[in-house]
Amino acid sequence: MVGCKENFFPRVKPLLEYFASDVTRCGPPGAGQAMKLINNMVLFQNVLAVAEALAVIRKRGLDPAKALDVLSKGSATASRWRHHGMKAMLPNQFRKQPSRWSTR
Repeated sequence: MVGCKENFFPRVKPLLEYFASDVTRCGPPGAGQAMKLINNMVLFQNVLAVAEALAVIRKRGLDPAKALDVLSKGSATASRWRHHGMKAMLPNQFRKQPSRWSTR
């Protein structure tokens, strides 16, 4: 996550790739720092959701390791977040999708 002038980015990107695996220009100076804070915000919300889920899992007497393994393979994974984020949230299209189980 980099913030710099657009014409400066091609010069600094190869240097940043020495220690970073995915280098993206996010906008003008300061944009990379802002995106890092936003990334951390989403990460911490996900951690909080997992902590809440673990509380319910333990309260129900379920095996936490097995439950997290199941969650990691289900619709709660990051791929679902990417799908919903890119396909619905980003273009502001929140219409109800037909269920794959419907008979229509």
